[in-house]
Amino acid sequence: MRVLYLSKNLKHYKSANYQREFLNALSKITSVYVFGPGYLNFDNKKTVNDIINLYGPFDCIFVGHYWLQDGSQNQIDPWPKSGLVKTTHKKFLFLNKEYTNLDKKLQWIKKNKFDCVFSHHQNSQIWQSKTKTKFEYLPFAYD
Repeated sequence: MRVLYLSKNLKHYKSANYQREFLNALSKITSVYVFGPGYLNFDNKKTVNDIINLYGPFDCIFVGHYWLQDGSQNQIDPWPKSGLVKTTHKKFLFLNKEYTNLDKKLQWIKKNKFDCVFSHHQNSQIWQSKTKTKFEYLPFAYD
């Protein structure tokens, strides 16, 4: 299986290690192509489908922990013209920092029609009806 993994570059990220650890663990069990801001090949003028055509094929798209902006920014998506909503590939997301910008994040999830969202929040299933998206709880320290 090949996964297109969307993430901002984690190289200089100093906060939580679990984002890097999750990506490393995923890379051990499948082929992962990482794309996003901070990587040399990132071009925000291209769409997800352009990336799939250039570097694919991919079986699914996984949006990593570090993708959505935290804080009070108006724009939470670092690649708003990605066309993620238009792709027919299965899409998965790791929702992170549910305590900040949650309404904007849930709207973004609903708009982009994810197949499943993973969260470290024990009560993440409460957001299923709001987003029309399946949520799965995945505890920390899960390799």
